[in-house]
Amino acid sequence: MVSADDFDSLRGGRLGILAGHNLPVDPALRAFNRLAAMYSTPERAYHNLEHLAEMSHIVDRLTPVIADLDAVQLAVWLHDTAHDTRWPYNEERSAERTGTLHAPP
Repeated sequence: MVSADDFDSLRGGRLGILAGHNLPVDPALRAFNRLAAMYSTPERAYHNLEHLAEMSHIVDRLTPVIADLDAVQLAVWLHDTAHDTRWPYNEERSAERTGTLHAPP
């Protein structure tokens, strides 16, 4: 389970990226909540919020050599939104979902 500090860091980082692109806070927060819910389903043994926190820590260490930090941080968030161990096309489904994350729940 992801710690409260890591959860707050994930939320702050995600909202910071979106705010940096002049996106309003309310839709950004709704998008974060939808993503957090996707990564918190019971069947996710590994591709969950803890996994995202670990990846975010790695990105933090690599920041000096990353050309487009926002793109890498968003890729961390979006890479596993679809997760079904019985289906081989999770990456494609994750990419398809990207365009719907800003929509109302």
